[in-house]
Amino acid sequence: MLERRAYSCHTLEESQPLILKKNNFITMPHSKTTFPKGFLSLPILISIILTLGILYFFYTNTFIDSKVSYLYWMTFHWEQDQMDYGWMVPVLSAIMIYHHRQKMREAVKEIDWRGLGLVTFGVLIYLIGYRAIQNRIILLALPVILLGSTWFLSGRTVAKLCAFPLLFLWMDIPLIPLTKITIDLQVIATEAAHVLSDLLGVDTIVQGTNIFSTTGKWDAYSVTGGCSGMRSLIALILIAVTWAYVTSMPSWKKILFVACSVPMAVIGNIFRLTSIFTLSEYVNSSFASKTWHDWSGLLFFFPISLAGLALTQALLTGNLPWSNRRATRHTVINHNTPTHP
Repeated sequence: MLERRAYSCHTLEESQPLILKKNNFITMPHSKTTFPKGFLSLPILISIILTLGILYFFYTNTFIDSKVSYLYWMTFHWEQDQMDYGWMVPVLSAIMIYHHRQKMREAVKEIDWRGLGLVTFGVLIYLIGYRAIQNRIILLALPVILLGSTWFLSGRTVAKLCAFPLLFLWMDIPLIPLTKITIDLQVIATEAAHVLSDLLGVDTIVQGTNIFSTTGKWDAYSVTGGCSGMRSLIALILIAVTWAYVTSMPSWKKILFVACSVPMAVIGNIFRLTSIFTLSEYVNSSFASKTWHDWSGLLFFFPISLAGLALTQALLTGNLPWSNRRATRHTVINHNTPTHP
């Protein structure tokens, strides 16, 4: 005997969508979301607990150094390696995930066992790093495990949306010191700030990365690695990547947009150094070398750099403020022009 499957339909108002129930699944017409009625079932809860347990075991304990965890080691090296932008990376990652909130809400939620394969691959990366005694390799596994867990618990569509934002967390891993690039940036910043200072009437002498005042009004400055602009360069690149990710532009324009952040960071740091030398000459050397030196990055560098990124986006998309004003004015003129029969 054939078994007839029953469907129940219930509507509160004619304007509300129809709700269909079939095999313990709830489906909303005109919506792509299909999820189990008991989504947080025992197997799912066990999977979530196991995933959190793996992350807790891997990243709050360490076998290489029993005194600190891998996450503590990472944040400690942010300070040692001048990675002040490290705390910004999770925030930018969250912004990119939030950007896809509507697509994730509409995506089909399903258990996809292929995600466990990616979790296994992440565990393998961890074991390789543990065997090689390399904390950086161990930290590579964390975003992979998070992505694999997302794939397993929410399906391929949600995992695809979260892939770049989660792998973006790799930017938090302490870098191998880029000594050669840092030194080059120090020399470029020192020489360029020397030229701009002369144009503003501040006579200086440069010796390597040291700059002196010919009038003796302020002590010599040494443009060290912290003043090379490397931190600002990487921070601005990360902001530009996030900006391009959430902006609707062709891929080649996004790449060009991110590339434009490099000269902006270098030029911005040159102007910052020039402002320090100028304030030392004309205002107060103590204020310039301490207060302004510590706060100029936040109050001077980033506002100018972000304004430059906004202008670059406007140029690439054609949404210039004056072009919009001209188009509005043209529309008003055409609207007010009388028509003759």
